Amino acid sequence: MKNLDTIKFLWEYCSYCYICKDNCRDISIIVGPRPSFLSEEIFTLISFKKSKNFLMLKIKAYKKIYNFTINCNTNDFKIKNNENLNGKFFFYLHGSCINCDSYANTLDIDIDFNNKKLKNIGIEQERILISDLEYKYLISIFYQLNSTLVYKWLDTDESSDLIIKINDKGFKIPIVDLDLSDQKATINKINKFLLLF
Repeated sequence: MKNLDTIKFLWEYCSYCYICKDNCRDISIIVGPRPSFLSEEIFTLISFKKSKNFLMLKIKAYKKIYNFTINCNTNDFKIKNNENLNGKFFFYLHGSCINCDSYANTLDIDIDFNNKKLKNIGIEQERILISDLEYKYLISIFYQLNSTLVYKWLDTDESSDLIIKINDKGFKIPIVDLDLSDQKATINKINKFLLLF
């Protein structure tokens, strides 16, 4: 897991695309627990709004509406009218680049109702696509597993929306520091790792 101290840093990390070198990732929020075949829907995100230092979540839970205001600098939160919400509630961020299809997913961020604090703040997984004239790779980084999966692209279709053919095996390597701002250096580093496997 890639730990970040606050929702502020987490939001900034998920918004920034290291391939495009810009804040071009759209953020979506997913809440849970989600429904399963064993239970009815418990939590639904109605809306969210991020201002400079606050994140507002409007949640439907158990047929009631709850309005959370989260301080992004301190990870403290308030619920409008100080209503208490029983049960486990979490949310996570998904930042998806509008240009290159890279993305970052956070861990399930737990809401500690007793202490009015968010817990478990960090990045769970990232996926990036890098290429040069000779090599093309899809890289998935799993921070909790301390591993990186690297797939070589075998074919691409520019008209498709990220429907690509990759080899099924992929290569599993430890998490390494990749300079995503320099794709050529990253590709060279990956090629050196692949020679070892």
